[in-house]
Order: sequence, then C-alpha cells, then structure tokens
Amino acid sequence: MAQHPARPAAFAVMLLARGHQAVWGHVGDSRLYFFRQGRILEQTKDHSVPQMLLAAGEITADEIRNHPDRNRLLANLGDGKPNRFRVRKQIQIASGDAFLLCTEGFWETVLEREMEAAFANATPPSNGWKPWKPKAAGTIWERTTTTLQTSGCTDNHR
Repeated sequence: MAQHPARPAAFAVMLLARGHQAVWGHVGDSRLYFFRQGRILEQTKDHSVPQMLLAAGEITADEIRNHPDRNRLLANLGDGKPNRFRVRKQIQIASGDAFLLCTEGFWETVLEREMEAAFANATPPSNGWKPWKPKAAGTIWERTTTTLQTSGCTDNHR
C-alpha cells in the first residue's frame, strides 16, 4: 500500500431526525445506511479514491473494501479546502425506518446483506426515535472487533 504523509484530518457522518423528517450529511469515508422494511434504501457515497473509481466504472462495489487506496480520502474535515460536507435533501421517514451510522472499520468488515439481515430480524422501539440494537448486532460487533485486532489495525489506521 502506498504511504501517505500523516496530516490532521477527520471524517463525519450526521443524522437529524425530527418527527417524520430526516436529513443527513457526511464527509470522508464514514457512512450512513438508511433502512426501510429491512432493506437498505440509501447509503452515503464515500469521499475516497475507490468510490471515485467505482463511479468511473473502473472497479466494482465489492472491490472498495480491499482496495489499496481505500483510506485515501478526497474530502475530509481538516484538509484545508472549503467545506465539502455533503448533505442529503430532507426526506419523509416512516415508522420502522432505521439508520446505521458507522466508520469504515465497520462497513469494510460487515457486508450490506449482513446489515440487512440484522435489521430485518430486529424489533424497533415502540415509542418513536431512540437507539435500538438489532439482535445480530452483538455478533457482528464481535466479528468486526476480532477482525480489526487480528489484522493488527485499528479503525482508519492501516
């Protein structure tokens, strides 16, 4: 993997949900997944070299997770460039919709079909918006943590 000089940088993903409206934004390679009826309806697109290559048709979505430049960000907080925080237009959300906000240490390890299976089998809270954990989240979290530890890396530091 190519070495890149260390520089202060940060990534962010945010969600604002109020009533039946939601808006989200991100910069860098953290992601937001929006689930409806147990399926991923939308996900944010990374500000990374592999995401750009995917958009250009040079690689497949599966190749992003292991691409040698997966941690080369094209936009982040602290890169000295004007703010490139990408904000999604406000949308209507429905009862049972769910959001997953995560770093690349999670989504590089957990496939989208696994996320969908976890959320499809989960029971959301009965009284509005509050954090809830799919039944499979513990197993997924354990595998993610183990994978990162055995590979000798920590999230965003490879």
